Amino acid sequence: MSTTTHRVITALSDLPDASYPTLIDDVSAYWYAWGRMDQGHPPVLGHLTIDDGKPAKTTSAWEFGRMWAHVRAGLRSGEHTYAPSLQDAWANFVASGGHTLYRS
Repeated sequence: MSTTTHRVITALSDLPDASYPTLIDDVSAYWYAWGRMDQGHPPVLGHLTIDDGKPAKTTSAWEFGRMWAHVRAGLRSGEHTYAPSLQDAWANFVASGGHTLYRS
């Protein structure tokens, strides 16, 4: 019988150096989106199997965070030369129905 050992990360310093900026971007944008929705903005996206496709806070915040981390990683790697501010990215995310962080 084999056992599985799960790694538990107890501090950001336990993460590999390369993942630290991406994690910070993802978490920052997740909580930014959550805060905007707590202030009254309706959720943007819903997951088909989790939310029955209805817009939900967690799904909207998760996707916004994931997209923001991707954009920021692209800036660091030189793949992108421009990214909107977090506030503008949220406005673009909402306006596009959760499809992009850039202006349509």
